[in-house]
Amino acid sequence: MQGADLIIVDDYPAGYPQLAAFITSDDNFSMYRKFDRPCNRLLLDLQSQITALVNRLDELDRSDHGCTTAYRLQTIRHEEGWDDEQRIIITKLQEKLPIYYDLLLKANQLKALSPPMKHNHESLFYWIEGKKPIVPEEDDYILHEDDLVALSYIDHLESSLTSTCLNRLFRPSRYGDATKDPVVTYFSQKRISAAAKSLSVFIAVAILTVPVSILVWTPWNRTWISVTVLLSVLVFSTLLSLSTKIKAKDILLGSAAYCAVLATFLGNVPPNGPLRSSPSAG
Repeated sequence: MQGADLIIVDDYPAGYPQLAAFITSDDNFSMYRKFDRPCNRLLLDLQSQITALVNRLDELDRSDHGCTTAYRLQTIRHEEGWDDEQRIIITKLQEKLPIYYDLLLKANQLKALSPPMKHNHESLFYWIEGKKPIVPEEDDYILHEDDLVALSYIDHLESSLTSTCLNRLFRPSRYGDATKDPVVTYFSQKRISAAAKSLSVFIAVAILTVPVSILVWTPWNRTWISVTVLLSVLVFSTLLSLSTKIKAKDILLGSAAYCAVLATFLGNVPPNGPLRSSPSAG
């Protein structure tokens, strides 16, 4: 390894050390299986066990009501000679419920992780396929593309930039010499981030200034205003939904806010010339 930050993959012994070095060389290669189906299997199994315990506990509670074992409903104490089935069930619930809740919450957290981008998965797949750093039965995790999650944050705009014909502008990265493998392409994250931010600023400015400029520099009539506002809101909503993982209600709120901005402009800026009505059909 040369320098504090530069990782030379080929300097590491073949096997898991070299595979780990390659994954470390770019955050986008950090992808692992979430084991979605086995996780659901465990949740179902725990759920069934807990349900059976709860049902049995309810049966005992109903049978204790008005009987000699009613003391089990009125105290958590347990004395020698008392029927301890209720306490056994409660103890089992104390053991299983935390495990169930922990797995349930972790499964929910996994749902928030995004799948890896296709080109990142392909880079890792082809590197493993070409180098074969580990035995075949242990490297097949990379084949489960639908079950993989990326640990790094995925910005879809940044990923789109690396998928275009302009991706050569974002090479090389600081890990450009990490591996000599021709099937692996590294990109400069700083360049990609700068380009994505610049593009975002340009789009944000354009989506506000273009419709305003059209309304300022062209003669107004009701049809022209309606078409301009409608197309502007449509473009804004489309860009908002495609560039972010935003919910439908947030798209609605964002579009309403954008409409409010245009309405404020229309209400305060005088038209360029008299407002004309749309020509009648007759």
